[in-house]
Amino acid sequence: MKQNAVRQYMIEALEGFEERERNNVISYYIDAKQAEILSNTLASQQLAADVKALNRGEPVQYVTGISFFYGHRFCIRPGCLIPRPETEELVHWIIEDSRRLDALKILDIGVGSGCILLSVVSALEKRAIDVGGFGLDISPVAIEVFDENKKQIGAEAQVIIGDIRSDLDLPMVNVIVSNPPYILDEEKARMDASVLTYEPPEALFVEGSDPLVYYKRVMELGKTFLLPGGVIYFETSDLYHTELSEAIDEQTYRPEFRKDLNGSWRMLKLTKHQLS
Repeated sequence: MKQNAVRQYMIEALEGFEERERNNVISYYIDAKQAEILSNTLASQQLAADVKALNRGEPVQYVTGISFFYGHRFCIRPGCLIPRPETEELVHWIIEDSRRLDALKILDIGVGSGCILLSVVSALEKRAIDVGGFGLDISPVAIEVFDENKKQIGAEAQVIIGDIRSDLDLPMVNVIVSNPPYILDEEKARMDASVLTYEPPEALFVEGSDPLVYYKRVMELGKTFLLPGGVIYFETSDLYHTELSEAIDEQTYRPEFRKDLNGSWRMLKLTKHQLS
């Protein structure tokens, strides 16, 4: 099908979308399916099935199998968290901080699709920095998607299969990055229905009453596996900015919070003190 035909069909067939949202979904879909559209291999039956999925609320990233992130096309599928645009700001911070180094070892805890780790590794490799990338995850789906993205993007990184809640044998690294779960069950009412229905709950929600349990665990792991002078980068929630500030062991780490482009506290950098 030609692009104009795809667009017109989707305009007429998408239901329950406000005009701006519908246009955004259509543009995303056409960009993601560009190769099939240009080669005229997108079948009308596939387009109809995709529109049906979109109408029932399935995210366009899962429908197309593509997530655009930091200049890359990442493979994505249900069971693996969809990368968020605001996470690109965290990736940019890491890259800019690392661009003058000769070598770097980085560990992504909860690597998921690999959007953070592979974007960082790819950018630094292009600057001739010797990068060792490691991604920790326990989800079979995430590990499979990560491997696909590693091949597609051409960035070198290793998967470590493990549960952050268990004892772990990890490499010593200069950088740890994590975008851990922090949403409590009681907060589900404020969330978009498509997120609750389609995205993996283990990547979003924490058990119990402490939303910072995984942040605290990563900080503990940093005491053992982060080299002196090394850095932990977190994506954070402005809902728990004060609580997270109070949870930092400033005998071990020097904190630096940053706001995102929307003015929300969404990033944290912890620099491990040098040994005296």
